[in-house]
Amino acid sequence: MKMIPQSLLKEPYQYYGDSPTIKKYTLWKLYDYYIVKLAKNQIPLGGSSGKFSEEYDIVYDGTSVKSNRAELYETKPLGIISPMKDKLSKIHYYLIKSHAYRVVLRNGDYKLLFTAPLYEAVIPQHLIIDVYGKTSLELDLDYKNTRSLRSTFIELHLHDSSKLNLLINLNDSINSPSNINIGIKQEKYTLLNLLYLTIAGKMTRFTITDLLDGEDSESNIRGTVFTTKQNRIDNITDIVSRNRDTYSKYLFTSLVSDKGVVGQRGVGKIYDNAWGSGIEYYSEALLLSDDAKAYLQPRLEIDTGDVKIAKHAARNIHILPEQIFYLQTRGIDYDSARKLVITGYLIKEIPTTIYTSKIISSIKKVLDSIIT
Repeated sequence: MKMIPQSLLKEPYQYYGDSPTIKKYTLWKLYDYYIVKLAKNQIPLGGSSGKFSEEYDIVYDGTSVKSNRAELYETKPLGIISPMKDKLSKIHYYLIKSHAYRVVLRNGDYKLLFTAPLYEAVIPQHLIIDVYGKTSLELDLDYKNTRSLRSTFIELHLHDSSKLNLLINLNDSINSPSNINIGIKQEKYTLLNLLYLTIAGKMTRFTITDLLDGEDSESNIRGTVFTTKQNRIDNITDIVSRNRDTYSKYLFTSLVSDKGVVGQRGVGKIYDNAWGSGIEYYSEALLLSDDAKAYLQPRLEIDTGDVKIAKHAARNIHILPEQIFYLQTRGIDYDSARKLVITGYLIKEIPTTIYTSKIISSIKKVLDSIIT
């Protein structure tokens, strides 16, 4: 068991760029419950779930990592994710003490699992993924039925001329809070296709940072989030072009029902030396009840006058009665018509043709569970 110093308790949760709206709708008291107990040495750190499935190449179950066929070794964090950004990040880096695991993926199809033990604990996990060549990866973050505060940091490094098709499945449908942080570094001539599907828990904080550091690098990121009951998600996505002729497109969609709350924001930034680059940043929410809430705040920062494209937009939408009525006139009952509209909303612009058949099957399975 490891105590954290009292000084960390005084650090602010928020970092520069977090808005007053998000401060109001993020349940920081859930994080405090675990952090205060950890500072008092009243809660265990980590532990193993004892789970290992042969279908996965890597299983990170609590604080232990098991490898099936991928290269794996111990190392230090890369620094793509800042260790000094906010209170949760500072606590994470304090707990891991510069210790991380590194996995190397080369030209193939891989499947990784993150999970956690069932008992109440604080679970810090830090994994570095090096990508070479043409790689397909399904990354499952399955924390259902756990009672821990999860602090999962994943740093992805796409080396020169590599291509990564990545699916992230985050099942966080539990009462304890989480802090999921994905940092991506793209070198020159790299291509990232990323789709993440998230079932939010009582309080999920999910951050993605994509650094396009190499010339002619490209990313296409599509996020779909589902919240229900009184669950909440705070989704922050920052995309930063730091070299010439880069391009990134980000589309966030969310399905919000009951008294669920979605907060989504971030910045698309093009530096002054990233001439000839382009960025598109779109954020939207489909509200399925009068009590559902979504706060969407995308923004752009452009430091050069030489850009190919720079667009951003945000909107909250509802299912229109005329949409349902039109389908009913074609002989479809109300429930089926509503399901068709939701399905069409969720699957739009999902690039299914680029993924393997196994990943497509996983996508359909998750979407079916959400829509049902």
